[in-house]
Amino acid sequence: HCQIRAYEGLRDRDDPEARLATWLEGRTGVPIVDAAMRALQAKGWLNYRMRAVTASFAAHHLWLDWRDFGPGLARMFTDYEPGIHWTHCQIQSGVAGDAPLRIYDPVHQSVELDPDGTFIREWVPVLADVPTEKIHQPWTMTEAEQQAATCVIGRTYPAPMVEPQAALQQAEATLAAYRLKVGIVPGDRTGEGFGEVSEPPGAMAARATGS
Repeated sequence: HCQIRAYEGLRDRDDPEARLATWLEGRTGVPIVDAAMRALQAKGWLNYRMRAVTASFAAHHLWLDWRDFGPGLARMFTDYEPGIHWTHCQIQSGVAGDAPLRIYDPVHQSVELDPDGTFIREWVPVLADVPTEKIHQPWTMTEAEQQAATCVIGRTYPAPMVEPQAALQQAEATLAAYRLKVGIVPGDRTGEGFGEVSEPPGAMAARATGS
């Protein structure tokens, strides 16, 4: 169960399989997420920030319940520890209590953590020839740029499962409204300034590109 029972029912758990499989396999169409998931498959480890970004993407952009995406991560992490892992999954899903909501923007994180695209190109080789200024959002390439990079969106590399900013804003609105509905008041703890979005409601989208 969620640490706070009021969060039960927040996410619909019907038919998560397609979204879950695409995320686990690193085929979301969002390069930093795909690179991280493929690296995790191969090595069994990610640093904390990448763990937060991938879990946040599953929970908020794909709207997966922590009980649906958590087991796949648990099977891959070589340092899996139940007490830490499941708490982390709930925290990243925004259902662990009254802490400010934290929704990581994958594009901002990509630019900040992998500015030259080195990590992305290592784990998603089809993006190897994508210009650095487009590596974090390859779907913004023109048709000519796609042909030059031998990376055709929707064919050799998937289009994004969701539009990152639109999905972020939808998650923000849904979570804020749900908290209001069940009477959960955010505490006064602040975010860490990692390009995530956090309370108060309405301020999240403004911070989507980081602070």
